Amino acid sequence: MPEVSLASLDELFWARVITFLVKMGLQSPERANMLRGWKHSGFNIHRS
Repeated sequence: MPEVSLASLDELFWARVITFLVKMGLQSPERANMLRGWKHSGFNIHRS
């Protein structure tokens, strides 16, 4: 199985969730565009 960048999968998932929320009327297109512009700080609370 080829290696896949998890960052790419994360971006795809995030885009699909935002699109779904707009289609369902749960999020405005304006808010969705704002969310798409957010950059992840890299901080997380997972222990490895």
